[in-house]
Amino acid sequence: MHNLYNIRMKNLRLKIYDETLRDGEQQVGVFFQEETKRHLAHIINQTGVAQIDIMPGIHKTEERLVKTLVAEGLGSKVAAATMMDKEFIDQSQACGVKEIILFYAVSDRLLFLRDTEVCHNPSFKGKTVDDDIPKAVIHKVRQNMIDKVLKNLRYAKEIGLKVCFAAEDASRADFDFLVECICTFRPYLEHFLLCDTVGVLSPEKTFVWIQELLLHTEYSPLVVHFHNDLGMALENTIQAV
Repeated sequence: MHNLYNIRMKNLRLKIYDETLRDGEQQVGVFFQEETKRHLAHIINQTGVAQIDIMPGIHKTEERLVKTLVAEGLGSKVAAATMMDKEFIDQSQACGVKEIILFYAVSDRLLFLRDTEVCHNPSFKGKTVDDDIPKAVIHKVRQNMIDKVLKNLRYAKEIGLKVCFAAEDASRADFDFLVECICTFRPYLEHFLLCDTVGVLSPEKTFVWIQELLLHTEYSPLVVHFHNDLGMALENTIQAV
């Protein structure tokens, strides 16, 4: 087993997806002017990263930036991170990108909080998954999510886009449900992005988590995205590798 591990490591090809111009700007006190972002995108591209992530759906300036970068030859590198909706998928394609990143939560905590049926049900007002929620409700919330994601993944593929799915709050998701999502969405994806959205993972947990996910999904193409709330993002990334 040790030899197999060494062989796998020696042949592992890594791709780096740069988040400076989207996630990096979420840091307190950080804001890039449009021209600064344009300049940074070209510098980042020179480092050899596989992808540069920008979110055109949040503002017209971001949409304009993506179109500018595509016109300047970065169309194969810029990926449009966008919301899980046809309107935003169409907007991303109109910007000229070849690949999009579609976001949606996969943890029961966020799915229950955001599900429209739950929100309009007075029985669940003020409640979370920490309360005594019927299993049938959780199952329905999960199924609503799968149906919505599949609908949008299929649409994006039909219009010729490459797609990555960003699984928001994956580190707090039910393991079996996460495996189900990976296997269900895999036919439509370039890769499945696992997000430690609130930075709860430790290096030790990360190693086991990624190892088990790979084993249970037949080594599906996974990407990791860690937040640094507890100062563990870099080490967690290393352990995932």
